[in-house]
Amino acid sequence: MKKIFRTILLIVLSTIIFIITVFVIGRYGWRLFGFSMCSGTVFCTDVSVDDGVVALKGSTADSISSYVGYKYKIEDGNLYIGVKYNILIGIIGRDGAFDIKINTEEEFDHIYFVSRDGVIEPPIWSREDSNQ
Repeated sequence: MKKIFRTILLIVLSTIIFIITVFVIGRYGWRLFGFSMCSGTVFCTDVSVDDGVVALKGSTADSISSYVGYKYKIEDGNLYIGVKYNILIGIIGRDGAFDIKINTEEEFDHIYFVSRDGVIEPPIWSREDSNQ
């Protein structure tokens, strides 16, 4: 009887640990293993650049995707932003909207979203347009 109880307990605990591991890797694994920037169609509803702070608000066109984070880099006078969405994991707090604030002292003239296929044209923000 004790052997059956131990076996059942071991199976239940192993299953719980497996589910938690899959959830954590699916939700946060991209931070460790990387990703190739935007995983779907994203759009920006508000962009502001003031005193070294870039603020972006937007969402995804996919109704099933859940926002989990972003990466950025400044290269050749351009700010490139990749937004990470998760389709399978992320039942808690499932929302496609993002509100990104980036503190940077580096100068740039354009802001672009970056997708798996490369840079998405046109830029979502341009210094020339903001000075007019």
